[in-house]
Amino acid sequence: MTVDNVTELTSLETEFSWNALNSDVDRSLLPVTVILGFYLLVGVIGNFLVVFIYVFRWEAPKTDHFFVPILAVLDMSACLVSAGVGIYANMNIVKFRSDVLCKTVAFLGIFFVKMSGDLLSIIAFDRYLKINKPFDDQMSFRWKKISVVIMSITGLLMAIPSLFTYGTIPLQHPGTGDRGCLCANSNTPHHNHISLEWSLKVCYQFVMLVDVLARFVGLVICYFHIGKQLYKHSKTRIQRRLQQGQNTLTRPSCVNEQDEEPRQERDSLVTNGNITRETTPLPLVRLSRQSSKFDCQRVRLTLIFMLITVIYIITMGPKLVIMIADAVQERFWTIEPTPKLGIMRFLYTLFILNNVVNPFIYGFFDRRFRRELYRLFTSCRN
Repeated sequence: MTVDNVTELTSLETEFSWNALNSDVDRSLLPVTVILGFYLLVGVIGNFLVVFIYVFRWEAPKTDHFFVPILAVLDMSACLVSAGVGIYANMNIVKFRSDVLCKTVAFLGIFFVKMSGDLLSIIAFDRYLKINKPFDDQMSFRWKKISVVIMSITGLLMAIPSLFTYGTIPLQHPGTGDRGCLCANSNTPHHNHISLEWSLKVCYQFVMLVDVLARFVGLVICYFHIGKQLYKHSKTRIQRRLQQGQNTLTRPSCVNEQDEEPRQERDSLVTNGNITRETTPLPLVRLSRQSSKFDCQRVRLTLIFMLITVIYIITMGPKLVIMIADAVQERFWTIEPTPKLGIMRFLYTLFILNNVVNPFIYGFFDRRFRRELYRLFTSCRN
């Protein structure tokens, strides 16, 4: 957690103490600290279960589910860094004395948040190829691994400047001489003149803003076309079933995965108590059902990633707005224990919620994930 563009205190009492101010701010930010604690606990446990199930309990297809455990690892790391340091910073907002810790958490926070966002962009492109261009060349397993390497390099390049722009800023009260320390990326020009250091900090913040905005635009465009294709596909299937005289209200569009295997073994129909053979050859029936099941899994996984992306944009939006306001408005942040500080801190850290909810999305949409999770808990209880 960092506080940018720190303002001077509006009241400078003679008996002022940074310790007293730190205690007051700590109490005013207690609700935000509790929320961050919830993010930390639930996010780490939930994403660990996703990694454990997808990697060790479920031999999922490497091509379709390749990004799921990687995204979970990034989400878990982001929860540890962003939420964990946020709690520490709320409790030591003007007593953050370690310059090394300040630079390290700034670097790791930017690194994991950027990698998580870039991975969502890669996933969106992969989903676009699978849904909108199914007969064109797809991302192979090799290219997916290469994309993760490139994503890691770009994340490092974006995070490295934070080691030079972030750091502890000494604070001294002019009346008492009492000293405090703040972890910040201050972009306020000192002594009313623009220095090279200040210009570099502003440019770095501007690059981060453009990066987030470009990612937003790309994700929206990509999933807009995917949504259109899924809608057209669903509409075509309904029309085809109506033409074939099938009941679309009682027959699901996707076969239940738990009942798929027994149904594949049925090669006969019962009519008026008599067993009659199906006219369609059994291998073709099985191939058709397997293809339908594969299509349903592909659509379901696309919907999962689409919902994850929507939540990412919604939760990252307030942080983006605050970053823009901080860039254009001098002395945007204050370190006084006011309701505004608590509201701003809550909105500024709301993006961590995106790293927390993903396991719940998997559990809601993915039957196999729920089944494996139930088996895991049952085996642990026994």
